[in-house]
Amino acid sequence: MIRHAAILGIGLLIGAPSAHADRATNKRSVNARKKDEREHQQLAKLAEAYWNSVRWNDIELASSFVERPDNRLLYQQHLDDESRQRKIVEARVLRIEVSSEKRKSEVTDGKVREAMVTVSIEGYTMPEQVLEKKMIQQRWYRSTAGWWIAWTPPALPGP
Repeated sequence: MIRHAAILGIGLLIGAPSAHADRATNKRSVNARKKDEREHQQLAKLAEAYWNSVRWNDIELASSFVERPDNRLLYQQHLDDESRQRKIVEARVLRIEVSSEKRKSEVTDGKVREAMVTVSIEGYTMPEQVLEKKMIQQRWYRSTAGWWIAWTPPALPGP
């Protein structure tokens, strides 16, 4: 009887670290889910703010969602050209897919996380003024400074 109790006690001691490790893993996964949820909510607010600024033709505010200051002026020009050709009357963020956070060793371009934002847009082209509806997918990325639109300026024509 004592031998069985000793074996049971040893078994419990051996199993205890495993249970502790499981609790620690669960706590990490709960914290990771909470962080993912916060990232998702933050991006949703930023995407809504961006599309509201585009809708109301607030080019300066919309360009502030481009990370690199040297690209912001080009982006303002791009939006100004677009607003002359197309007017947006409604834009709604429908879906946001956020990737998992990259490990520090995987980050080579400063992008620690990426996301795809699906947006429903209603608008009309000038001068036809025919209402069009479309869905677009917009890439965003997260750096240590926050969420940004993934935008690459068009290549300038060569000589």
